[in-house]
Amino acid sequence: MTNTTIQSIDAALQEAAKHLMRAAGQDEKLSTREIRQKLNSLSGEMRDLTEALYLFVVEIDKQGANHITEKDIEQAIVKVKQEIFPKYVVSEHVMTEKDQDNLKELAPKTGINLAHQLYQTARSGQVIPAAQVFVQMQGLTQDLFFDYLGSEASMPIEAVHIASNLTVLSETTFAAALGLEQNKPEEVIARYREAQTFFPIFVRQHMDFGLDIQAQALIDLMVKNLRQHIIVVQGEDNSSIGAEHPVYVVGLADDGSLVGFKSIVIWT
Repeated sequence: MTNTTIQSIDAALQEAAKHLMRAAGQDEKLSTREIRQKLNSLSGEMRDLTEALYLFVVEIDKQGANHITEKDIEQAIVKVKQEIFPKYVVSEHVMTEKDQDNLKELAPKTGINLAHQLYQTARSGQVIPAAQVFVQMQGLTQDLFFDYLGSEASMPIEAVHIASNLTVLSETTFAAALGLEQNKPEEVIARYREAQTFFPIFVRQHMDFGLDIQAQALIDLMVKNLRQHIIVVQGEDNSSIGAEHPVYVVGLADDGSLVGFKSIVIWT
């Protein structure tokens, strides 16, 4: 992310903190009634971020929702900047299941949601809707192919848009989004990995066919507008279910849906 983007996230975080501080009454303690009134006066991403920050403050303070002070809010901001902001918001780092566990140690109920809201703020105005990403991907996938993870043949790719309402991607949430039953050999997830290493390989594979610029445009579209890019192969690697295995290369859109492309891996 650019310095300008990082500054905009920090500014949004500070604005959300000010909303909380200004909502407190004469006793300088923020009550649940006062926070409801403040949230009702806000809208859009700032409302969501302010609420996420408030819930985070309540959880880590442990004094109860009616005892939040300006000092509590300031201490929470320090934790956000030290523990959440640099690790999961302004870096290009994909939030893994281990990262999610670390955030849950900090704030089991609210840490992941706050990181998500900050990330949404960072991307505000920079991304296009999932449906539009899908349409653009349909125009870019023609003639491109998937040849990775030991596949015995290059197979065509096809744009895909999977309706869901996810905030983070994991094997479990991906399987749930597609309705895959992990006790069935043909539906079990056989491979699950981050896609960053694959992306430059994908582009190079298309150079000899004069399709590398198109392949790069496809990857750029995904990187700019989606997050938590993954590769998933479906179906156990054994002859009983056949040689063709569905493979998905997708990312998480801001509306919680999955967008990317799918193909086939051949394992005999």
